[in-house]
Amino acid sequence: MNNKYIYFVVSLLLVILFFIFCTTVVQQGWTTVLMGFGKPIKVINEPGLYFKLPYPFHQAKKIDARLTLLQPKPSEFLTADKKNLILENAVCYRIEDPVLFMKTVRDKRGLEVRLTDLLSSHTGLLLGIKELSDIVNVDPEKIKFREINSKLSSLM
Repeated sequence: MNNKYIYFVVSLLLVILFFIFCTTVVQQGWTTVLMGFGKPIKVINEPGLYFKLPYPFHQAKKIDARLTLLQPKPSEFLTADKKNLILENAVCYRIEDPVLFMKTVRDKRGLEVRLTDLLSSHTGLLLGIKELSDIVNVDPEKIKFREINSKLSSLM
């Protein structure tokens, strides 16, 4: 009688360990890249439960594929008429190619650093050729903020 319980408990533990080590769950809005010995094998975009080999053979890297807002700290820029302007930027981004993402920036922190640097440099270039009156003015017809914003959007 005791042997039946021992076999039941052992088989239950084996099934639980199988599901822990040999499955991965992809949630809605996320992408999973199956890595085999550090190289991407398969990209899974659809939500659900998927089977994989245990850790040394396959590793599942989960990447957020939803639209994400990045708001770096406000930065100080110099306009063409040598006026200091403190500006706060924001960028919306979505990771569409997870393999390229992992090869170039590796993780979300690397992406945010690179995007912040690009945004800061492009904003500085665009504001450096405009005067402060082109950005801040009482007359709405003299403001060229939409032009600057569209140029910045096309560069990014």
